[in-house]
Amino acid sequence: MKGTLCDLKREEIEENWSAVCDLVRKPKYVCRKCARSAKNKDHLCKPKRIAPAGG
Repeated sequence: MKGTLCDLKREEIEENWSAVCDLVRKPKYVCRKCARSAKNKDHLCKPKRIAPAGG
């Protein structure tokens, strides 16, 4: 899988389901463009760190 989660088409998500699930498990970042989330900012096109709860 190449590129960011933001660039994936529906078919690519289905074809790479296990990899996608691993990338979005326990997210720390959210994309400011499409609102997808990931645990690593390198997988999003416009990442922003998710603020910790209560802070």
